Formats: sequence, C-alpha cells, structure tokens
Amino acid sequence: MRGKNLFYLIILSLVLFSGCIKHNQPAGIDRHNDEAEIIVLLNRMIDAFTTRIITEHEDIWWKSDSLKVFGAVKGAEFHNWTEFRNHLLSTVSSMSSVSFTVECIEVQVLTPGQSAHFMMIVNQRFFTVGKEVNLNHLRYSGALKKINGKWKITAFHGSLPSEPFIKKD
Repeated sequence: MRGKNLFYLIILSLVLFSGCIKHNQPAGIDRHNDEAEIIVLLNRMIDAFTTRIITEHEDIWWKSDSLKVFGAVKGAEFHNWTEFRNHLLSTVSSMSSVSFTVECIEVQVLTPGQSAHFMMIVNQRFFTVGKEVNLNHLRYSGALKKINGKWKITAFHGSLPSEPFIKKD
C-alpha cells in the first residue's frame, strides 16, 4: 500500500509540475491535429460518462475483444467491448445527477496518425441511493489508436486517490 501511495504521489507531482493541459511534441513534428482530435474525443468521453447515454460511448471506445478497461473499484476489470458496455448499462440506473470537472489533460502522440496516450485528473459528483458522492482528483489514463481514420480508446485505467481526497456527503 505504501508503494502505491508513493507511485500516485510521484505521478501527481509530475502532472502538477508539468503545467497541465500540456501537449508533448518533439521539435520538428506537427502533431497538433492529432492532439486536437484526441482532446475532442476525451471531452466526448467525459460527456458520455456524464449523460449516462450508452450510445454516446459507441464511437469513443474500440469495440473489440482487445479493449482493456480497468476501473477505480475492486473487480472493475473488463477485457472486451461487450463486458465494458454491459458494465456501463448496469450503472445507468444506480447513479443520477452526474457531473465532472476536468482539472488536467495531458496528451502525447507517440506515432503521428497512429498511436497516443493520455492522462487526466477529474472530479466527479453524483447521487446514488439518496447519497451525494464527490470523488476528487480521479486519475484516468489510457492508450489510443487511430482506427479507420478515427481515434479510439483501446485501453483505459481509472484510479481513486487516497482517502483525504474522497468526500462522501
């Protein structure tokens, strides 16, 4: 547990000192279009998580048996699109008044027009079973591939920060 906390502290420190909403690119390579497309996709992902409308997810995620999604709660491991979609469907009715604020987005295009990865820090607020839940400083990271001319999330990981950042009202 101590190692995990140290890992998150290092990652958080790197993100905070990076200036956030940062787009890394080596000199001489214009990756602006890829980065802009990815930022739009990530904002659409947050919108889809907010609206809880399953069809909004259809064009964001790689609908493949190779999709990997690891969530923030124990047991949230999905090894293909069907498993992840079923999970999304099962959570629609249990959460209401969902809202997100994005604190930070970092995108790095690895191979222009082919692959990239991202990191985000977000705050989430929702109601479940009559209780308000505020989750601050959630960390999202993932890999993307350009498939048939469109960026798709091919791997995703969400993690919760340590207890001081979690406020359950």
